[in-house]
Amino acid sequence: MHNLFLATVKRIVQIWKELEYFDNQALLAMQDLANGVVVPPDYARINKKIADGFSFMKDDEWKSWCLIYSPFVLKRILPVKHLSNWIAHAHLQSFCKGFEKLYKEFPVTPNMHLHLHLGECINDFGPISVTIQ
Repeated sequence: MHNLFLATVKRIVQIWKELEYFDNQALLAMQDLANGVVVPPDYARINKKIADGFSFMKDDEWKSWCLIYSPFVLKRILPVKHLSNWIAHAHLQSFCKGFEKLYKEFPVTPNMHLHLHLGECINDFGPISVTIQ
């Protein structure tokens, strides 16, 4: 999950910044929308971090961004084809193929390739257990 919620999510946000989808006005608008999101108890809230350009985000905040915030706050920011590819994260192979088409100058990373093997790993080794202390 570290691979998904930190490496790939962080990379795609960096690309969107480079492509200038996230200018200061967009970041402020996204933060305003995010502030109104009700977050389940087991997820981290993202207070001011979107408006600050996703600075100093921790693993649990990237997870919240990916699963809770991003589908909602990106609707008015990203072009439709980019948003559709992002939402395809439920279909990881579709995401990787779409990534290759949309971001030709940015190579698919080894982490993104590894997404395609997560199902096999879970079948081989069982679900990940988390101990809360």
